[in-house]
Amino acid sequence: MNFVPTRPVEELTEEYIDAFCHIYEPMPYLKRTFHHFRMMNGWRGKTNRPITITELRLFAALCWRQGLLHSTRFRFWWQLGAIALTKPRLLYDYFVALCAGEHFFHYRYQVREQLQTQLSTIKQAKRQELVSVS
Repeated sequence: MNFVPTRPVEELTEEYIDAFCHIYEPMPYLKRTFHHFRMMNGWRGKTNRPITITELRLFAALCWRQGLLHSTRFRFWWQLGAIALTKPRLLYDYFVALCAGEHFFHYRYQVREQLQTQLSTIKQAKRQELVSVS
């Protein structure tokens, strides 16, 4: 590190966990993504690349998870329709952004678990250090 924090590492870690989990909460992520794509210019260069079977499977999985399983289902379908009608050339990129979000929706739980494990290790080491000093 190029600086020494003045606040306890436990407090900083808890704030980081809260911020990371909030950033990748499904509903705010969908809202931000939609807002971002609505602000973009709708022109994209022409591509003649066919859509692969892997991309079709990914699309189906995304529709299943965000369109049916998650609590975001109504917003997902509404935003998908709005992007398809108003910015059809950005639809592929919109799906890519939603797929990235789908990854982080699950990854945030792993980050929370790993950081809390490390944090408990640090707390335990501090307790043992205090006991050995006493």
